[in-house]
Amino acid sequence: MISSFLFPDYQGFALLLVEFLLAGGLVLALPIRLTHEADQLERLTPLSELWIGMLLLAFVTSLPEAVNSIGATLMEGALNLGVGNLTGSNMFNLLIIVVLDFAQGSGPILLMVRSSQVFVAAAGVLLMAAVGCAVARYIPLDSLPPAGAGVGIAFSIAIFVAFLVVSWLLVNRDDEPPAETDAPPAAEPTPGNLKRTIIIFAAAAVGVVFSSLWLLHICDAMAVTPIALGNRTFTLGHSFVGSFLLAVATSLPELFVSLGALKLGRVNMSIANIFGSNIMNMSFIPIMHLVSGQAAFYSAISPASIVMLFAAIIMSTLFIVGLLAQSKRSFLFLGWEACSILVIYATTALLVFRMGTGS
Repeated sequence: MISSFLFPDYQGFALLLVEFLLAGGLVLALPIRLTHEADQLERLTPLSELWIGMLLLAFVTSLPEAVNSIGATLMEGALNLGVGNLTGSNMFNLLIIVVLDFAQGSGPILLMVRSSQVFVAAAGVLLMAAVGCAVARYIPLDSLPPAGAGVGIAFSIAIFVAFLVVSWLLVNRDDEPPAETDAPPAAEPTPGNLKRTIIIFAAAAVGVVFSSLWLLHICDAMAVTPIALGNRTFTLGHSFVGSFLLAVATSLPELFVSLGALKLGRVNMSIANIFGSNIMNMSFIPIMHLVSGQAAFYSAISPASIVMLFAAIIMSTLFIVGLLAQSKRSFLFLGWEACSILVIYATTALLVFRMGTGS
């Protein structure tokens, strides 16, 4: 890491935190640039906005999670850092709904969301529940025989197949009304513009990979570096660092992309970006299983991940209920659904911290 070269005599937690902020800034800035180039590709190629948004844009905003989580799988003792990154990112993505609700002003934001978003949210719930069941099956219980390697493989196959089916259904949905826009027609594309866009997109994607790996190594060090508070010394542990510090840093692209879409009046694009990212995050779990080469992959995952997965499921369910209820009640510019999501996130963060500190 950079700090080991610049400050060889000091390797405390404070220096790691500064380096974490620098790496997090790159992980934020580069995907935002990628999002801009993805928008240009939609304008310069025959690819539809749906394909660009559902496939390319979702992949771009989830690229930091993918790099960090798969990379952590290959690092000794860092599996929970990678899994916690994915489960924590899903929770933080749902917290973005609270930010969007506050940013859009008075009245619940769900009054502006189409009911068809229920399908996307429910698909995310399905995949998160499948991953949670896979982890829970490997918790030792006297009433159940120990799960073998075949059980984990079957779960991974089922999760990835479910992801493919859900993605196919989402891309082929055609129940949204056509978007109304008064924007002037796009300029005629030129080969030079297209080539420049592709080059910038590819360069930024490579930058995301390297900055994400840098962030991963910083978080791995932060998880085991002692922190002194008064006469007490403790470590944060891989579960907490992955679930909150790393997860928040890698979820910032989703936050700023969603806020940008909201600013343009594209509320449904913002919400779809949140739940689409959650769906893609869960698809990385089977890939991590394959890359790890561990027969008992799910048995090595901390129970804290189950807590976060089912907290995310409850938060998603609150979104679905709120969307169907169409309540106009609000408190401090937030709908009751957003307030409930905020409380669940804070409670889960405290619980996971108590479970993971020192682990």
